[in-house]
Amino acid sequence: MVSQCNATEYTFKLRKGVTFHDGSAFSADDVIWSMNRHLGKDSPSPIKAFFASVVEWKKIDSHTVKLTLSSPDADMPIKLTQFQAKIVKKDTTDFSKGAGTGPYLVESFQPGVKSVHVRNPNYWRDTGQYLDAIEITAITDPNARLNALLAGDVDMMTVLNAKSIKQVEKTDGVEVMSVPAGLYGGICCLKNTMPGQDDDFVMGMRMIQDREKIVRSFLKGHGQVGNDHPISPAYGADHCHELPQRTYDPGKAKWHLNKSGISSAELFVAPVQGGIEETCLLMQQNLKKIGFDLKLKKVPTDGYWGAVWMKEPLNVVTWNMRPTANAMMSIQFGPGVTGMTPSGTVIEWANC
Repeated sequence: MVSQCNATEYTFKLRKGVTFHDGSAFSADDVIWSMNRHLGKDSPSPIKAFFASVVEWKKIDSHTVKLTLSSPDADMPIKLTQFQAKIVKKDTTDFSKGAGTGPYLVESFQPGVKSVHVRNPNYWRDTGQYLDAIEITAITDPNARLNALLAGDVDMMTVLNAKSIKQVEKTDGVEVMSVPAGLYGGICCLKNTMPGQDDDFVMGMRMIQDREKIVRSFLKGHGQVGNDHPISPAYGADHCHELPQRTYDPGKAKWHLNKSGISSAELFVAPVQGGIEETCLLMQQNLKKIGFDLKLKKVPTDGYWGAVWMKEPLNVVTWNMRPTANAMMSIQFGPGVTGMTPSGTVIEWANC
């Protein structure tokens, strides 16, 4: 890759000899077609805000592409690593086949059930294919997922509830891997409808949460206190260490909620992340102490992201870390974001 010093033009040299899983050659035409799908006001792409400054994707030759931007963006090459920015074959209409260029082919795919991937015999790299096949099983219930691991039905799992860590550590042949990360969970309030349109309601809910207790009791120390924004210390210099930490203050929370005139609300809860259900119960208990009635409506994770999240006024959320702070802010709060932030405005309470 070659870029101008002002970060408005990038020239990408594509690897030669790469083929898609159906045997067709990978070229600049595929890159340009795939990238242009994210552009335009009618694009449903959840990352189209990343490409708001794109002027043109231009083919120089069969394996060279030039990107021109209207304003500097040093993060652009990193943004292109997002999973939504994958390159697909030009003019693809059936995306269920999963014809990529990676080390494993899709042998079968049952949405919400499992997918089976087998070694790609034509992969361009000589290393990286250490397994003959990979089977990914969707187990949405956290207890069932843990039981499958402990019984040896699966070789690994993600999203281990903190309260189960000691149980796993005591099991022979199983290891817990824990590293600092930018993943966070919390309670999401839509700002384009009530009660989230009332700023005092939002502030009251922020100040009623005992974040220290969440990390200490529910996450068993495997986490950091959030501060109502998505840029955690994991983002390094982009994290604002000088920003005052919002703390548990039931007195101020009560003042703001009384000022809002709102005395009850309903929060939709699904086990999208370890500790999130306990977090919501704690909020409910703390609110009850100051005379506010928070009703918790438990819903399954199956279908949650399409049917509940960003549709119900109060819901829970979990976000994986993005490669840069700019990318994280763009995908959550960028202008014209589709499927992420109605009206471009959402407030997240990052409680853990």
